[in-house]
Amino acid sequence: MTTEPSKGGPPEASFRRLDDLAALVQDNVVIVLHDVERTTQLRPVVTVDAYDGVVRIAYGDNFKTPSVHAHTKPAPLAETADYLQDHVVEDLWAAWPVCSTHDKGAYAEVHDGAAVRWCRFGGHVVARVGALGK
Repeated sequence: MTTEPSKGGPPEASFRRLDDLAALVQDNVVIVLHDVERTTQLRPVVTVDAYDGVVRIAYGDNFKTPSVHAHTKPAPLAETADYLQDHVVEDLWAAWPVCSTHDKGAYAEVHDGAAVRWCRFGGHVVARVGALGK
């Protein structure tokens, strides 16, 4: 995942307390699941917790693993989207999401201070994370 500094706008928020980051990640999971539910038939159960100094995300029956390491917005949203994307792709046995222009997979990255689905083939934004299928 590529991160770039924010250009203009308000200063990026940093999360120093693990519980604050876990709460943010929980909110981010909801955002990403909206993308999943609008664009697939999947309805995964996802949980978030803070444990032993890390934030973990569990997708379905998968083991919880340290899933988010960034502490500055919007990187935690991109990391959450990237982590969940891996599981969605596995469940679908297909690329997800896909750039409709290039028919190639799109990846959760940070560009111009926003978490987006990025088409690496065409070098452009497919959609903001949370706006797929709108």
